[in-house]
Amino acid sequence: MDMTTLNNLQDRYRTFVAERDWNQFHTPKNLAEAISIEANELLEVFLWHDNHEPEEVQKDPELKSRIEEELADVVIYSIAIATQLDIDIVDAVEKKMDALMKYIVGESENCLDNLFQRLSTRF
Repeated sequence: MDMTTLNNLQDRYRTFVAERDWNQFHTPKNLAEAISIEANELLEVFLWHDNHEPEEVQKDPELKSRIEEELADVVIYSIAIATQLDIDIVDAVEKKMDALMKYIVGESENCLDNLFQRLSTRF
């Protein structure tokens, strides 16, 4: 994500909320709930469908549009809570990615095999 673009989105969010006097409603709890609700609306797009491959989504403009819309809601509320709490999103994502580097490439396959093996012995 381009930092200038992210800053522009944060400024646009601040202006949008201030013009409507919505700061009183945009508490961290409310924004976290909104993220959860919107993430579930994104998930709902896939309800009762087969597992879509990215190429399939690209070929279906209506499906892609619905995903875009719900994803935008998740991102908007994520920007909102980060703005309210003065969290640098780029820094937070970079820190998280650094923390995820501890997972060795290819190790996840063994983890899944081990998990399935342990679960199958329980049933």
